[in-house]
Amino acid sequence: MRSLALAGVALPFLPFAQWPTIMAGISAISPFVSLSAAMGSRHPAWLGLLGLPLVILAIFKRRWFCWHLCPTGFILELAAFRRRAGQQPPAGCPHIGKWLLITGIGMAAAGYPLLTILDPLQILSGFFNALRWKPNEWKVFAAAIPFLALLILNFLRPNVWCRWLCPLGAAQQFLGTAGSTLYHHLDCCRPASQACGKTNSSGLAEDIAQTNEIKPAPPAKGIQRRVFLMTCLGGIAGWAFTARKTRAAVVRPPGAVREDIFTGLCARCGNCINVCPENIIVPDFGASGLRGLLTPVLKYDRGHYCNEWCAKCLRACPTSAIRRFSPEQKRLLAIGTAHIDKSLCLAWNDRQDCMVCQEFCPYQAVSIVKHEGVNCPEVREEICRGCGACESQCPALPARAIIVRGKREQSPVKINQNF
Repeated sequence: MRSLALAGVALPFLPFAQWPTIMAGISAISPFVSLSAAMGSRHPAWLGLLGLPLVILAIFKRRWFCWHLCPTGFILELAAFRRRAGQQPPAGCPHIGKWLLITGIGMAAAGYPLLTILDPLQILSGFFNALRWKPNEWKVFAAAIPFLALLILNFLRPNVWCRWLCPLGAAQQFLGTAGSTLYHHLDCCRPASQACGKTNSSGLAEDIAQTNEIKPAPPAKGIQRRVFLMTCLGGIAGWAFTARKTRAAVVRPPGAVREDIFTGLCARCGNCINVCPENIIVPDFGASGLRGLLTPVLKYDRGHYCNEWCAKCLRACPTSAIRRFSPEQKRLLAIGTAHIDKSLCLAWNDRQDCMVCQEFCPYQAVSIVKHEGVNCPEVREEICRGCGACESQCPALPARAIIVRGKREQSPVKINQNF
C-alpha cells in the first residue's frame, strides 16, 4: 500500500505529467500545511479542504497514515535497511515534533507560517522537483537538501524523524488524543451500566479501555501551560519576522503575496520552479536576505521571459504564497518594473539605432523618444508588468542595459478597472 502511495505521489512530478494543481494538492493533504497556509494567508483556499480526510482519519486511527501510507516514511524506512516496527525509539530523545507543530501554528497565526517547510510531504515534493533537470541551473537541486538531510539522519538514527521529530505525525497524535478524549466523555455520559469502562452485553467498552489507541487522559496543567507558552513564542517569532524590514524586493513569480509575508508562507517545495516552461524561476541564494533563502525568484535569461498567457506557477503553489489568478488577470498583474541604465544602452549612450526592448515588449510599455536625433527607449512604468521580455532580449554586453526590479507588493495595472 505504501509503495502504491509513493508511486501516486511521484507521478505528477514526472516531466511528461506536469499537473500543477495535483502537485499542490499533495502537500495540501497534510492538515499542518493546510491549516498553517490558511492562517498565514488570511484567505483560506479550496485546496485546504484536502487536509480534512486526514484529520478525520487521525481522529479515529491516530497515526494510521504514518504507518500505512506516508511515502516519506516509506523511503526513510527503506533507506535505513530496517523494519520500522522492529525499532525502539532512541533513548532520551525528546518529543520535539509536537513542539514544532505548536510553534508552527503560533507563527502561522501571526501571519508567518515558516515551519511548514518541515512537513514531510513538502520535503518529499521538494525532492521530486529537484530531480527534474533544469538546463544550466544547478540551484534547483537545493530543494532536495531537506530530504537528503532526513535520509542521513534516519540512517544514523532509524525512526527518529517519524516517531519524534515529524510535525505531521505530532498533529495526528494530537487529533487521535482529542478523539479518544471525546469518545471517553461521550461514553461516560451513557447510563451507569454502560459507562466508564463498565461493559455492556458485548463487552465493547472494556475492550476499548484496554487498547493503546484509546486511553483518555486529560492533559496535565503543566502540559497545558507549555502548549500555551510555545504557541505564544511562535506567535512572537512570526510577528518579529513580519515586522522586520525586508531588503530590496526581488522579482517574485506572478501572484506572489506581499514580500514580508511571502518569505514565511512559501514552503520552498519547488513546485513553481518545476512547472515553469520558460525555466526562469530559480531558488534564491541571498538576494532577498536570509529569510528568503531558497524562495523562488525570476531570472530572465537570454531569450526567456514570463509569458503573458502562462499561469502554471499560480496553480502549483500549495500554501497560497502564490495566489491563483486566471490568465487574463495574471496578464494585468505588475510583478516588477523595467529600468533603463542609459550609460549601458546602445541607443542612449552609443547613439546606435537599437529599439529591441520596444519591439519585444508584449504590453507596449516601452515608448520611443528622440535623443540627439536617435530613437531611444523609455519605460512607461505605469503599464509595465515586469515580465522581463525586454531584459531577456537586450543586446547590450556584458551587462544588459534594461533590467527588471521587483515590487514589494504586486498589483494590477490601472488600465483596466474591471480587474
